Amino acid sequence: MNNILTELEQRVSDFLLELDNSFFIVQLDIIESSRKINLILDGDQGIQIQFCHKTAKFIRRLLEEEELDFEIQVSSPGLDNKFVLWRQFKKNLNRKMKLKLKDKDGQLKVRLIDIIEETKTLVFSEKIKKETIQHTFDFEQIEHAKIIIEF
Repeated sequence: MNNILTELEQRVSDFLLELDNSFFIVQLDIIESSRKINLILDGDQGIQIQFCHKTAKFIRRLLEEEELDFEIQVSSPGLDNKFVLWRQFKKNLNRKMKLKLKDKDGQLKVRLIDIIEETKTLVFSEKIKKETIQHTFDFEQIEHAKIIIEF
């Protein structure tokens, strides 16, 4: 793998910090066989399309300097994307979600009601019939979560 490709995540992270320190990489996939780079970005308050575009241009310039030709796709996570990063949970406080735990089958339909930063612990509420049950999980216990769209 070319040096620039191995350094790409760090270079893009540095670029994002310069743009706005609330932006972060959710996922970066480099598929050399098909010459594609897929990058998903997010921000603590979301990320606008113009920042995805600026990041794509930044990556294009890096690759052109190395005379590399890749298809570049930069996007924000859609509502149907699973989230797995601590920062993604923080930005979704008070939202309803499907939660998948690493050591359990099935998913819980819960609302994220509290985040304990010091211990990286998340507190959820779950309504079962008329009763509300509270669950507390360490971040490391969570495989992923997905937002439930409420109308």
